[in-house]
Amino acid sequence: EFTDCEISCLSLAYSSMDCISIPFMKSMNQEYFSPEDELKVWIALRELFISPVTKLFQNAVFDSTFILKKYNIVTWPIDDTMIAAVILMPDFRKGLDFLTSVYTREPYYKDDVKKHGTLAVDNLQFWRYNARDSAVLLEIFPQQVEELKKAGNFDAYKKQANLLGPILFM
Repeated sequence: EFTDCEISCLSLAYSSMDCISIPFMKSMNQEYFSPEDELKVWIALRELFISPVTKLFQNAVFDSTFILKKYNIVTWPIDDTMIAAVILMPDFRKGLDFLTSVYTREPYYKDDVKKHGTLAVDNLQFWRYNARDSAVLLEIFPQQVEELKKAGNFDAYKKQANLLGPILFM
């Protein structure tokens, strides 16, 4: 999640039931960590982001570009539910709200933290919302892969997803 061109929190998921939100801001102008502790967190995240483990995103172009510009960290290899959605359902919306409604049984939550363009919740609710975004990706993507393979479009997806690396450097 981004606030005023800064990462306010970042979520990671190991499974659809195991996820975490790492806060970087308590409020608009209040940092969560001391500078020394935040550096330690980013060093650990860098190790994860550059590891050979594939990272799954919704709109990787945005997140990866921001992390590269701000922290000089190249996140690779990656998969992207948005790219899969465009190939599978080009006439439909590709946002996480829509994909969650199609591929999961999660109740609609995308408006839980927003009210008239501002945050309407406390930090804990916001971080829970953030973590849920990562968790649902791990429910959505395996189904997308199955559909891509069934339709004979998995290679097309991989070609598009593999363009993300060069796009990051452009």
